[in-house]
Amino acid sequence: MSQGAQDSKSTVIDGHSYKCLMLDPLTATDMVADLGFVFGPSLGALGGALLKDQGNDGLKKLMDEGGEGFGDALEKAVLEFFARFDKAKQREFIGLLSEVTFVKQGDKEVKLSSILTIHFRGRIGSLYKWLGWALKAQFGDFFSPFGDVIERAVRRTGQEQSTSPST
Repeated sequence: MSQGAQDSKSTVIDGHSYKCLMLDPLTATDMVADLGFVFGPSLGALGGALLKDQGNDGLKKLMDEGGEGFGDALEKAVLEFFARFDKAKQREFIGLLSEVTFVKQGDKEVKLSSILTIHFRGRIGSLYKWLGWALKAQFGDFFSPFGDVIERAVRRTGQEQSTSPST
């Protein structure tokens, strides 16, 4: 049985159209456990930094894209995030999500996993934008209201990595 439109989400990132099918429930629950391990401490660091710096208004500012102190708090959270989101876990998430994502090429939809290394070559920022979106598409409702925060953290990390000077 094929998945219907209600079992997929679509977006356009940097001019490319993506459609993500929902993961099977067992794979999804495994990823939720992994996401809790990866994101839990970083979201705690983010919320804690904002509460410390800004009292009870801190969590409200967490949800405001440009809230005062958001950048510093997000930086602390991203550092905590990458302490737990190691290369193996990133490859696992990218691999699983690219298997259920299709990218439009001309009049065809191609499975992203089959063209991943070519599609994102020289576009690491786009890779992280896609990953942030795909995680939100799969799990945003489960982690709501943190779905937007998770997507922004992954996207910001991709922007920082794509603009970092090479060593």
